[in-house]
Formats: sequence, structure tokens, C-alpha cells
Amino acid sequence: MLFASELLCLRQVSGDLPRPWLEIGVGTGRFADALGIDIGVDPASGVLPYAKRRGVRTLRATGHALPFNDGEFGAVFVIVTLCFADDAAQLLREAARVTRPDGGIAVGIVPAESPWGRFYASRGKRGHIFYSEAKFYTLEQVRDLARLAELRADQVVSTLFQRPGLGPFEIERPRESEDRRAGFVAMLFRRQPRAAGCTTRPWPANEECEPLGPLLCMKENTEIDPDNPRCPYPSSQCQFRELCPVRDAMRSKRKRKEAGP
Repeated sequence: MLFASELLCLRQVSGDLPRPWLEIGVGTGRFADALGIDIGVDPASGVLPYAKRRGVRTLRATGHALPFNDGEFGAVFVIVTLCFADDAAQLLREAARVTRPDGGIAVGIVPAESPWGRFYASRGKRGHIFYSEAKFYTLEQVRDLARLAELRADQVVSTLFQRPGLGPFEIERPRESEDRRAGFVAMLFRRQPRAAGCTTRPWPANEECEPLGPLLCMKENTEIDPDNPRCPYPSSQCQFRELCPVRDAMRSKRKRKEAGP
């Protein structure tokens, strides 16, 4: 019943996406088979034969360096895979790279702040073979990771409001909302349009570009970085310190002001 609820959620955000479809972290192909995904990649060679038997084309590859051309897919699915990625931001960058401009990236997660997220995390602390390797993200952290990949959220759908341990579970209809109580959330991301004149990313020193905004910081902190008043995290504790273009732009602007005319 949990799988059926998650499947309905994913179908709601992916129904209009163009073909072909790719899944990063296809595993045994359970979602790929049910969703009709064309090809799946996974670094674990042991699971790929199971996906292949389900009729899914498979390729052994990591999501951090996909062996595909730019814009090759109409949709990329990342279903309960970010939590096992060594570099979740790079995985999303690669997903964005191989997605057509009119396509989308469907990300399915178990939010860290949800009852199900806390349940799986507690199992991981007790040594569960899978969840001990997982790093669950909050909904806001996933949005921050997506910003680093130049992606914007277009649709968010939630399900699994039944709490763990209170079964038997019923199939739930997905809700068009971003709800921290949900045990599974599907987020559809689109590629962020680049500002005119921007040759690399939509947030460098080009002042016409939209700033990146608050970056992901695993240490929840509310201090203000003096180099970047838009960011609520101190630079000494921000794991993306060297990637923050807004901070660099603020620092350059301050230096020019101090230098005078």
C-alpha cells in the first residue's frame, strides 16, 4: 500500500513530461516498471538484472557522471536516491544537464522532518543494512540543492500521512501541497531560465540575475554572514562557501566601495 501511494504521487507530477524517461538509481526497477520509464542507471551491478527482467533497459553508471548527451531526456526521475548519493547537488546538476529545456526532473523523497523520515533514520542508527547509509534531507534542503543545480520547483505533491507502525495501511490519494507531515513527497523541478547576457549560471556578478538566495547548511544556524546578508548561515559553517556567488558579489562590491572612486 505504501508503494501504491508513492506511485500515485509520482504519476501526478510526471504525467505530461515528454519522452524518453530516465531513472537515476533504478535499483531493481520497481518504480521504473510501474511508471514506464525507458532506461535506468545504477552503480550497483547486482540489482540491474532484476530491473532488466522487468523490461527496463539498464546501464551501470553513477548519477554524478551520466554517460548521456545534454538534453537527451524529456524527464529524469530521482526516486528515494538523493539520500544515498555521495554528492546530491552534483547528481541534480547531471539530471538537469541531460534533461530537455521543456522537460522536468521528478524527485521523490522521504522528508527528514516527517514521521517516516525519523522512523527510517532511527532504523539506520540501529544498523539497518540500507538506512544506515542514508542521509535524509528536509524539503527546504532539497530546494536548496535544486537551486545549486539551477532548478526551480514547479509542482509539489505529498502523500503517506499515515504514521509508521499504525498499519494496516490504505492507499492514499496525493495532495497538491508541500507538507512536512507527509512520509513521501514528489517534487517536479524545471530548468531555471538564464538571464540575458549570462553565459554560465543565472547568479554570478551579473546584477540583473536572480541571486541564489540562502544556501544549504547542514548546521542549522540563524547568524547572518556579514559578507552576504541574504544568506542566514555564517560562511564558516556553510558547506557551499566556495560556491556562493552572492557572497562573492557582496564582497567585491564592498571592496570597490572601500577603495573609493
